[in-house]
Amino acid sequence: MTNELRAPETAAIPAIIRFSKRISRRRYGVACAGFLTLAVVIVAGVLGLGASPAQAETYQDLEAIRAQVREFILKQAARPEGSIEVEVGRIDPRLRLAACERPLDLTLPPNSRLAGSALTSVRCNGSHPWSFYVTARIRNYEPVLVAARALPRGTVLGAADVRIEKRDLSTLNDTPLTDLKQVTGKLTLHALAPGDVVGFRSFKAAQLVRRGEKVTILASANGLEVRVSGEALADGVEGQAINVRNSLTSKVIQAVITAPGVVQVRL
Repeated sequence: MTNELRAPETAAIPAIIRFSKRISRRRYGVACAGFLTLAVVIVAGVLGLGASPAQAETYQDLEAIRAQVREFILKQAARPEGSIEVEVGRIDPRLRLAACERPLDLTLPPNSRLAGSALTSVRCNGSHPWSFYVTARIRNYEPVLVAARALPRGTVLGAADVRIEKRDLSTLNDTPLTDLKQVTGKLTLHALAPGDVVGFRSFKAAQLVRRGEKVTILASANGLEVRVSGEALADGVEGQAINVRNSLTSKVIQAVITAPGVVQVRL
């Protein structure tokens, strides 16, 4: 009769079964839990199911990923320090990603606007590849014009009516203005409270000339300037060409509005 050599793990299992039969049925409720625990420990030990620390799988550091995403966005923005803030969203701590032996590949969607919410793709191209997206909140701070005081609707803006402040561009619904020259002499379309951002939709060109109003007509050539009185035949704003009547000759000519009550003839 030939004796078969049995693997240690297969030989141990019948022994466990025989041991279990010795447990009294009357003591089943108490002993069963202890037996099952013992059985699991024995089987795990025999079959080698317990992993040593050296064999334990390592995972990607999620906080390190968040730090990389922040630095990546700051680099893409290429903005001076202090003019941009990046707040990376929380990554679910239950996420288990195999440690990547290669540098992570970070990308933004094409034509991404680096303001407000942004979505960054994080990809591992290692032996155990994985990928997922990380959200971030981007705040861009730029100097813009804001109302220096309460400005009722119809106010003609001047230097004393506005000031420069840094604001987060991602929170604005209108394109802000940054140069005082853009608003000087313009007319507010709606009331502005102190600190309100002055955007392109906040104002319009002020009406500098009204129909029937007396105006000064300027004409210059070769260093000579001639001023005559005239009458505006239409309303107009700065830079607009309107018809005016020369009070001396009654001739109607076209002139460009350059200031309140002043038009200039192009020669």
